[in-house]
Amino acid sequence: MSRESIKVCIHCSATREGSRLTFEQCRKMHIEKNGWKDIGYNFYVEIDGSIHIGRPMGAQLAHAKGHNTGFIAICYEGGLNESGLPVDTRTDQQKQALIALQNFIERVYNVTEWCGHRDLSPDVNHDGVITPDEWMKACPCFDVKSEFA
Repeated sequence: MSRESIKVCIHCSATREGSRLTFEQCRKMHIEKNGWKDIGYNFYVEIDGSIHIGRPMGAQLAHAKGHNTGFIAICYEGGLNESGLPVDTRTDQQKQALIALQNFIERVYNVTEWCGHRDLSPDVNHDGVITPDEWMKACPCFDVKSEFA
């Protein structure tokens, strides 16, 4: 039996250090502010490492325009320092939770790529590589491709 091929995209919630955006707050924002049916991600990882299930697997996602099928989307709470600048704010608990999710997802699916939201930015100069000057946003504020290879 073959496993379904899929890509995995990691996001940050763009929440400043010292502030919170819990799973329920993020879900409420996506529904009420964005007018979506549900939170845009399959999984959400809070600061304490708790993993919450969002949209069901196989459901249409709302995580990155033009990339909402063929993906699993994960978001972790954080991503900005106290001044609002992009920085890797993941706690040890979040890092452990993301590794647990990676292990689970790779047991169930044939993952063809791990990427960050920023890696889905347009290749403006058409050289086949998305570079920092082409990122639409810095999300998720760490290099997913090297960490989850």
